[in-house]
Amino acid sequence: MAKQDIKVHHGILIFILMFFGSAVEPAEPQVVPLAGTIFLGALMLAFLFFVVRLVRKETNREKLFAKRLTLTKGQRGMTGVLFAYLLMIYLLNGNIASLMGMPKASLNVILSCVLVAVGAGFFEEYFARGYLFNLMQRILNRHDVQQSRMTVIALVTSIVFGLLYLMNLDGTNTLATLEQVFYAFCMGMLLCAIRIVSNKIWVTAVIHFVFDFSLNIIKGTNTDHFLEVLVIYSGALILSLIVLYLLDKNLVEQKVVELKP
Repeated sequence: MAKQDIKVHHGILIFILMFFGSAVEPAEPQVVPLAGTIFLGALMLAFLFFVVRLVRKETNREKLFAKRLTLTKGQRGMTGVLFAYLLMIYLLNGNIASLMGMPKASLNVILSCVLVAVGAGFFEEYFARGYLFNLMQRILNRHDVQQSRMTVIALVTSIVFGLLYLMNLDGTNTLATLEQVFYAFCMGMLLCAIRIVSNKIWVTAVIHFVFDFSLNIIKGTNTDHFLEVLVIYSGALILSLIVLYLLDKNLVEQKVVELKP
């Protein structure tokens, strides 16, 4: 079997494993008893283990380059601003207040929150910033696209990442779902920049987990003020585009060679 065929088959398998792993996330502690939460969590983690293993196999053990990029002083400064903005978003999204109520919750609820946040963070990151990122590298290589590669890859994979949230549409929460699509796209761009700078996927997966870990994750989709979402996440998008532009410039100036995807 050709290597390209193997990669296609692995991609299909990764998607199937992610789908079933996400389907068994124990997101309803009000209905499922603690024993059921533990069982579903163990099943989810088994699916996750194979997803991570397959993605690492497809992505040079998560590396885009043989070693992390050497950033200029200006690039380090903009990356620092990006991380500071990420921290600001975290402080504004209500997670701190939610975490303060965690000690009052039952063990079943806390375990559900942990497992759902792990599932969301690691399934989504290893699929979007892992497999899809690698797939776009191969597509650009096939068409010999060299200009602004990281920016193009980030845009395409983040659009796909955002559109995945359309699966939450059920006819009753359209506005909330569209908000999710928008900020998932913007956060996808930010996480792509971090994935490139860190040269690892697990870093973005941990960040994603931290953002999702709260009591709100098992309470369903909430509608925020759309203007607030637009302003905050548009800022993240603009900063991400600036950092990605600088990273693409860095790759050209330092003649950095990507590992073969």
